[in-house]
Amino acid sequence: MRLFILASCLLFTAWTSAAERIERHSIPVNPDVRFSLNAHRATTRITTGNIDSIEMVVTIRHNNEDILDRVDVNLNASPSFVRAAVDYDEPGFRVSFGFIGFNDYQYPDIHFQITLPEQASLQYTGHRSRLDIEAPTGRIEVNSHRGSGRLTQVRNDLELDTHRGNFEIEVTELHDIDIDTHRGDINLDIFGAEDFTLVGETHRGDVRFIGKNIPVNEHDREQSVNYVEGSGSNFIDIQAHRGDIRIDFRE
Repeated sequence: MRLFILASCLLFTAWTSAAERIERHSIPVNPDVRFSLNAHRATTRITTGNIDSIEMVVTIRHNNEDILDRVDVNLNASPSFVRAAVDYDEPGFRVSFGFIGFNDYQYPDIHFQITLPEQASLQYTGHRSRLDIEAPTGRIEVNSHRGSGRLTQVRNDLELDTHRGNFEIEVTELHDIDIDTHRGDINLDIFGAEDFTLVGETHRGDVRFIGKNIPVNEHDREQSVNYVEGSGSNFIDIQAHRGDIRIDFRE
């Protein structure tokens, strides 16, 4: 018990003594700016507002101030395009014991809080990261590896490519949707869908539809779907490899 209390105290002390650096950026942009973010081992929260700038707060924490000082937030900006990325000296070494090895590097804790103009478009690339988006009205592109997230108020074309990650998506105005998931589960809510073409395939995955009677063809462990409703003007393409996709068509 005494050993447990001592360990708990040490953990609490390490947490409370963590160093912190906060960067604030205000970037004047056009209303329809294209914003690109490359986030590695970070959490990201994106909202929109009636603004003519991109407002960004980056919070970085680590117990070791030397590592904290080596974290860089890189910005390339013009009125029409802004790119943000975080870089740090991730070590290439591993501590090995026989045939077993591991990297004992403690990664910095990085959090983005970003507000975009309402009409912006967004391109996001994340690795082992968590994403939470209230979508702008422009096109959304998300490429995630071993990450997860939530996207709400999607009102334009959406492209999502995820590997080993789960996503929840809310589409309030249907346009083209392209979803490709590998070992990840997708929950997709679509409101007011009347005119669309839906195609898709799964390999060792499962696709389910709620709210509309859409036939699914099954062969061995694979499924496919090809369905048109109304004019078919909006195109929905879903591909799943060892991942499940649920689409709920809502009023």
